[in-house]
Amino acid sequence: MLDYFSKNEINNSIIDYEYNNKKYIHIEIYKDRRFEIYENMSFSIDPETYIIYALGGFNFYDDGHEECFADVDTISDDLKKIFINTTIEENFKNHEADISGESKVKETNFWFDNDDLVSVECYNWSNKITNELGWIDNLSVGIYSGVYIDWINNEAY
Repeated sequence: MLDYFSKNEINNSIIDYEYNNKKYIHIEIYKDRRFEIYENMSFSIDPETYIIYALGGFNFYDDGHEECFADVDTISDDLKKIFINTTIEENFKNHEADISGESKVKETNFWFDNDDLVSVECYNWSNKITNELGWIDNLSVGIYSGVYIDWINNEAY
């Protein structure tokens, strides 16, 4: 991470998720002039070594979710041509953070044999969630190492 951002930039961009342990920290950097495809980037790093274990690019969609859902399909179709030896999961589901069931997630996950993951997701937040929490519909393309996925599933929460 230090090859791309200063310690000051990193420290000022930490998102404090309430993980059970701090093996990794989450960084979000918005609208940096160095970003070309995605307006924003997220990183999960080891706070001692600054090694990146997960990263993602994401864009917000102010005008609704239809374009976001379509972008999941377009990006996923392109990745299917590249990641031919992966297990592919496609889902359209309720988002767990919204107990009303009104917020939706459309995703395509590409699982590698070593448990690494590439995920393309659109989060369509309900009007209530957007109004109360300020969460905006967004597209995310993420790359996650298998060790990070294991930590999220077994230790983080």
